[in-house]
Amino acid sequence: MTKQKKILWDSYVTDKKCDTKYKAYRDCNNRCVSEARRLRSLYEAKIVESGNKPFYAHLRSCMASKVGLPPVVRDELGNLVVEGSKIAEAFACEFEKAYSLVPDLNNISIPIPRVKNSIDDIHFTSQDVLMVLKSLNVNSASGPDNVPGVFLQSCAETISPVLVNIMNESYASGEVPKDRRHAIVTPVFKKGDKLDPANYRPISLTSIVCKCMEKIICKKVRKFLADEKIIPDNQHGFVERRSTTTNLL
Repeated sequence: MTKQKKILWDSYVTDKKCDTKYKAYRDCNNRCVSEARRLRSLYEAKIVESGNKPFYAHLRSCMASKVGLPPVVRDELGNLVVEGSKIAEAFACEFEKAYSLVPDLNNISIPIPRVKNSIDDIHFTSQDVLMVLKSLNVNSASGPDNVPGVFLQSCAETISPVLVNIMNESYASGEVPKDRRHAIVTPVFKKGDKLDPANYRPISLTSIVCKCMEKIICKKVRKFLADEKIIPDNQHGFVERRSTTTNLL
């Protein structure tokens, strides 16, 4: 229908005095608008039926700020900076304030129930990696290693055996490759003065391969916690298939 609209518009442009051609274009354009609204309504209705997570994700995308990085910001002294490196430094100083170190858990008394089994070791299998790669979002942005999600998903069966060896070696040695310890930090505007770095929140883009490894570890740890009944029934935060909504029910 959009192609037909373009054809009618091109036809009208060549002869703008022809009312018949303009009427044909206008009618086709109105049908396109009506059809787009109808499909939009069906799409949003499908999202509502999909559950809370897709609904709120769609809501956030509609409300998200489209403001890009400003060409000038204020540094900590209130001076305006325009150089790219100075702007990056201003954001780095601001985001560093919100960064918190890992607390010392040795001095915190946490009642942990006794369990018969333990999870001393985690082993990665080709099936684990293959399932995670197949479930990747192809539109997800790549991290510092520049490996996109579409590549990992498309070549999942070929590269999964290689990634299994890398993950098992990394876990056994307790070492993480250097590029997986870095992130590309992108400032996203919230509200207020666009020149103030404090009005931006940092979004970190990390290695997708590293996130795949984290997802496998998280799945195995969650299964262990569920099997050993370590997580109480009244906990809803950070528990699969539970949320603040289920906590209110």
